[in-house]
Amino acid sequence: MFSIALLILGGAQPARAELLRIGDPLCHAVSRSIAPDDTRPSHFVCNGDPDGYQKGTLWLHAALPQGSRDHEDLSLIIHSSRFDRLVVRFIYRDGAVEQQHVRSGNFGTYWRAGGQLAFRAPYRDVPVVAFTLRFDRVASAHLLRMRLVERGEEATQTTGLATLTGAALVLLIVGAIYNASLALAVRQQHAGWQAAWACCMVIWGACWSQLHLFFFPAIAGAVSAQICTGLSCLAITLATLSAVTALEKQHLDAGLRRTALGLTASVCALGIPLSLMRSGPFDMLGNLLGFLVLANLAAVASCIGQAWRRGSSAARSLGGAWALPMIVLASTSFFDADAMFWGGGSQILVLFAAA
Repeated sequence: MFSIALLILGGAQPARAELLRIGDPLCHAVSRSIAPDDTRPSHFVCNGDPDGYQKGTLWLHAALPQGSRDHEDLSLIIHSSRFDRLVVRFIYRDGAVEQQHVRSGNFGTYWRAGGQLAFRAPYRDVPVVAFTLRFDRVASAHLLRMRLVERGEEATQTTGLATLTGAALVLLIVGAIYNASLALAVRQQHAGWQAAWACCMVIWGACWSQLHLFFFPAIAGAVSAQICTGLSCLAITLATLSAVTALEKQHLDAGLRRTALGLTASVCALGIPLSLMRSGPFDMLGNLLGFLVLANLAAVASCIGQAWRRGSSAARSLGGAWALPMIVLASTSFFDADAMFWGGGSQILVLFAAA
């Protein structure tokens, strides 16, 4: 029911929200080393992909079309990612510039529940005509998610996303307590792995949503993003261990069991360097990790299916319990959810499916 409510509430985007992508309409400029604060690019490139920015500075710029909307009441929403510093410059029709900035470890009052940062263009007598974003040492331009909305919409969306995230976290906490209690009561291996998975998902949900910044503001930004990568890979590993160890050996081929365990070990092993990386072949390794996750899901589904066909009651229970989370996790690799669910994207889907 919660997943259905999420689809109804978040699936339809407000008509006036605008998703910003590189090349549509964002132009870019790159410095291969971190540029001085007063540096402004001499020109921007509006096609192709930026390159060589991971240890330097990436600028993104967009001019707002005149007459298409009222630009006096804008908010720029950016999904938190791995960067050292972000500077937002709102440029007004009379040439005035208003600047706001955050850095890793200090998001100030700009962070919002749902893993987002909200920058509001200050009110002036003239409208905003353009804006420029400056990222210092951003890990991947392709993972940046940005939207331009009216301020009233931003308040409504962030409130709604915070409510949904809070509800999902409460469900996850209840599930974690239940699974931990069950593991202590039955003292079975698979129940222990299940309890560890539930606890891992609670921590991941708190870190992704940024609600942990109430207590640990100094890890805002890159550190939180790195922690989330590691936790997500660990959660997949723990879930696989729970599922595979719950199936009776007489109902499951040893080769299929070893395949599932080998794939989940690969996911965990690749997640360790990815959670530590700030530069390098980030996108390529991310794609490889996505492939391994899909293969891992297919292997676990095969294990459950084979044991079910051979009469395993545990397999029937696992099939009913894990079908939704597995389908949701797999589906996020095949469709773009960045603009959905008020910017929560695929993460909010996974959060609710897990809950």
